[in-house]
Amino acid sequence: EVMGYGRLCKQLLNVTIDKTMQNAEWLERPLTDELLEYAIKDVEYLPSLYRELCQTIDRRKLWNTYDSRAKKLLDPEFYKPKIDKILKKMSYNSKLTSTSYLPYFLQLREECAQSLDIPRSYCASDQEIMKISQYLPKNDAELSKLNMDNIPLVKGNFKKRLFDLSAGVKEM
Repeated sequence: EVMGYGRLCKQLLNVTIDKTMQNAEWLERPLTDELLEYAIKDVEYLPSLYRELCQTIDRRKLWNTYDSRAKKLLDPEFYKPKIDKILKKMSYNSKLTSTSYLPYFLQLREECAQSLDIPRSYCASDQEIMKISQYLPKNDAELSKLNMDNIPLVKGNFKKRLFDLSAGVKEM
């Protein structure tokens, strides 16, 4: 089970951490004095936690486990999306699974999300991707019928790539 910083501090150090500002707007600059103070206090117990966790790992002889998991987390391949896993997680109907086009559009959505640095669902929802893979829009007129004018996947250079992909898979 994954344990957050606040819970770790409480369990290992018997310290309650104020987490009221964790969902504040941290991208706005300059940071307010209140946010700066919160950030400073939020990391205050990291050295103590580090020492406590190292002692626990030593005591339980878990350094090999720690090393192998850390190595996995440091490998960039670990963070690359696996389209087959995304397909399994999606709740799609059997009519759409009969087409082999969906993975191509999922890959395009992944590229869009990474390029724009936003969650994949913000580029296009699973339902929108399934709809696109079903109707294969090749131009603005066909796309407008799907009522998806506001999603990032159908804007800028991704729109052209979407049209090219639709045309390409239609020819298959």
